[in-house]
Amino acid sequence: MTYDPDDPRLTAYALGELDEAERSALEAHLEAHPEARQFVAEVRALAQLLTEHLPKETGPGLSPAQHRTIEARLRRPSPWKAVLGLASLAAAAAVILAVGGLFGLRARVPLPEGKTDALYQEPLARVETGRGWHSPEDRKGRVQFEAQVSSPPPSTPAATPA
Repeated sequence: MTYDPDDPRLTAYALGELDEAERSALEAHLEAHPEARQFVAEVRALAQLLTEHLPKETGPGLSPAQHRTIEARLRRPSPWKAVLGLASLAAAAAVILAVGGLFGLRARVPLPEGKTDALYQEPLARVETGRGWHSPEDRKGRVQFEAQVSSPPPSTPAATPA
């Protein structure tokens, strides 16, 4: 077996991330390949160096000019906020005007003489009961309906003696 420097198991072994079975197999491989042992030693040295020196490094900071720019943008309102606010006010005003206009128009339209508002009348439509038009109840309802619409009742055929 030859040494492969791109084998991820070598780095995992150097950092102590392998389980027992993989670690023992890789240790046997390292005994046969001194180049692989050298690579593992270098990875361990690099990890130690990074562990010691990186916590001491400070992160990049912002300059005072960058702080002022960020704070100015945070204080400035979005232009869309004003547009959406005006659009919602315009929509609310349109709804109020439409509802008010409908009720105002309804109040101005005169009703014919002797009529009342249709919203307060009894329903004039006949509900089908399945009994037909010739039952006494239906004739009585038809007469009341015709009286309400102020039209003369249609002529009824004469009853034939049985």
